[in-house]
Amino acid sequence: MHTLDIFTFRKALLTASIVSLGFITQPIPINAENLVEILPDETVDGSVQLTPGYIAGTVDIGGQNISRIDLSATSGEYLAKLYPTAEGPYKITVNVPQGSSLDYKISGITWMDNYQTRMFFQDKAVRVAEGGTSQLDYIIDSGYVTGQFLTDGCSITRSELWAVRNDQGGFSKATTKLGAANYFRFPVQPNSNIKVYGQVQLSTGKTVNLTEKYIDILPGQDGVINWNFTCVPGDLSAINQQIDYHMDVDYHYSYLYNQGAGSPYQIRQHQGSVLFDNLAPDTWRLYTTTYWNDRQNLITKNFTNIETFAGQTTDVIFDEYPGFFTGKLSLTGTHSIEDTSYAHIYAYGQNALFPSYQTTSRALADNLDGSYRLALPYGEYRQYVTAFAFFNPEQGVDYQNSYMYMYDYSKINETFFISSDQVIPDNDIGYETGAAIIKFSRADGGEFTSPYIIARSYSYNEDNTTKSFAYVHSRGYATADRVTMIGFPGTYEVEAWADVDGSLTTFGKVEVEIVSGVEKIIDIGGPVVDVTNPAAGAIFTEETILVTGTATDESGVAAITVNGMEVEFSSTNNPEDVNEVSFTVEIQLVEGENTIITTATDISANESTDNRTVSYEIPEPVQTQSGGLLDIKPGSCKNPFNVVSKGVLPVVLLGSSGLDINTIDPATITLQGVAPLRYDINDVAAPDVADNCETDHEDGYDDLVLKFDSKTMVDMISNVSHDALVTLSFSAFTYDGNEIVAEDHVTIIKKGKGKK
Repeated sequence: MHTLDIFTFRKALLTASIVSLGFITQPIPINAENLVEILPDETVDGSVQLTPGYIAGTVDIGGQNISRIDLSATSGEYLAKLYPTAEGPYKITVNVPQGSSLDYKISGITWMDNYQTRMFFQDKAVRVAEGGTSQLDYIIDSGYVTGQFLTDGCSITRSELWAVRNDQGGFSKATTKLGAANYFRFPVQPNSNIKVYGQVQLSTGKTVNLTEKYIDILPGQDGVINWNFTCVPGDLSAINQQIDYHMDVDYHYSYLYNQGAGSPYQIRQHQGSVLFDNLAPDTWRLYTTTYWNDRQNLITKNFTNIETFAGQTTDVIFDEYPGFFTGKLSLTGTHSIEDTSYAHIYAYGQNALFPSYQTTSRALADNLDGSYRLALPYGEYRQYVTAFAFFNPEQGVDYQNSYMYMYDYSKINETFFISSDQVIPDNDIGYETGAAIIKFSRADGGEFTSPYIIARSYSYNEDNTTKSFAYVHSRGYATADRVTMIGFPGTYEVEAWADVDGSLTTFGKVEVEIVSGVEKIIDIGGPVVDVTNPAAGAIFTEETILVTGTATDESGVAAITVNGMEVEFSSTNNPEDVNEVSFTVEIQLVEGENTIITTATDISANESTDNRTVSYEIPEPVQTQSGGLLDIKPGSCKNPFNVVSKGVLPVVLLGSSGLDINTIDPATITLQGVAPLRYDINDVAAPDVADNCETDHEDGYDDLVLKFDSKTMVDMISNVSHDALVTLSFSAFTYDGNEIVAEDHVTIIKKGKGKK
């Protein structure tokens, strides 16, 4: 018996999105040009409009057993799809901007025999005018690739064949997938020198790549081609998989592949131990997904390079006590974690020296407090992917069906190590959110259904490397004319789609700049309005504020209003935009939240609106502290002050249990309106509790020791006589705005005037 050493695996992590298993590993590559920014707390209303044109014709490929025909029409950013289920006439609705015509490329695939066989159409081009119908037919007198697999000693379990010619001499492309059948026959476009090749899986699990063969196919004729297999099985092998995480699990799914084969040879659901037998001695790989927490959490593990030997069983044992990576997911802005229908976090195992290698873990976050718990076999991990879903089935403006995925590449190079049974807590992750309302319409007033959008966003570091990738998919309810999208801060390209006359058609792309806390309503072709002040969410203590900004439109700005009041505007004399204007207006606030609605209108009456909220808080009265806090010349009661001598006047502000001297802002200190020359913090004096003037000693509290210029102080208390008792007032503010007031007295001495 052979045991697989799991620490010798060297294959890289999975790179494909595995939707059927409910987790993702890598983002889909997307073109990052011309994307639109979604910033936190912002709702955007951007409209997209369809101006229909039509492509019509007939599909006739010789009376095949059609399951579905995929037709797609592409012109730049515009795309339409149609899925007829039979040969015959078709009509695709496409988007053609008003007053123009576009060249569309038409591509097609015919699915036949219950989706077993595909035949690809050669791409064709056609020009479509606004509101017009262009004719394009696919008429093919099909031929057939026919033959059989001749086996000796084993049988066929599945196969896939390709027939391809795509060069200047012609076009043919078809493929078929078969089950346990030795005979095959599938249609192709007739041509000469068609290359036929493929892959066959035998009953022992062995995958065989077929030798390429070439054949001529005539219209309506069969071209015969065969392959021979001598497959005496001899002693077969087996794989015994045992997997145990030492925690309650729902079940395991294991997928067994012949190394390099595209489809699993066997799939088993089990509780921890499973035997794959009757295998050809070969190299295999196992992919196991373990579900726990009522199937809401999962751990996947990929085992590669599993060698099996004739007549023997290879054990694949994975016996691990996982550690746990815990924390909370949070969302702020337009949506919170409580709004989600689910939120997932992912971690990806690294380092072939540890069981973490080729492991992926996904955890569901609690949508009340965002807490999550990732179970991880010990080793190194990266965590940079999260996913959030929002679903509210209520039809109308509150309808939501939005999914967003965040690939935070700023963390992709950060790894953490976890040991068995270790808990790594407090790994909190938070994102801000914004929302966009995409409104759909048809220029001809026609109907459409089931609108949806796909949005993609990249952000970049200063060195132009990718910082993050966000992907959003959102749907409107079937009869709606809009889609609500929820997104992270970033710049998004939003594709808008809907069903139109049976076609799945792009209404176009919408670009929106979103500012935190701002809701924008945008007409197609409307002005661009940019409010530069106040900032959304700002809090003011003044009752009046200035609203400033700019607006521009290709046809010219006709009017600007702020809260319904028309305001004056003037040209900015911007050499790069001769239509740009600026405006400034003073508005009055009321206590609490105030909505500021700024609307710009162009000469065609198109409008764009900026909605933002600010707050006005009436200032609270300044809190003051007073009392026996000030001691001029500590240790003295009369505090003699010689007004004719030079020097400094020492003053101490006493610290106590009710006053922390360190909270005072030194820049605000004055004595009788005079700022100190210098200050220090030290424990030098105490309150005069016994009226004996013995205050120059420590009491355990820091004091503020101040020196004031004597001459400057004299200027503030002039016209006083010898032996006069003068009160000096002290003032300062703490850093949080509280005022400190205190006072003490001095006795005036005028020695320069002959006084004793």
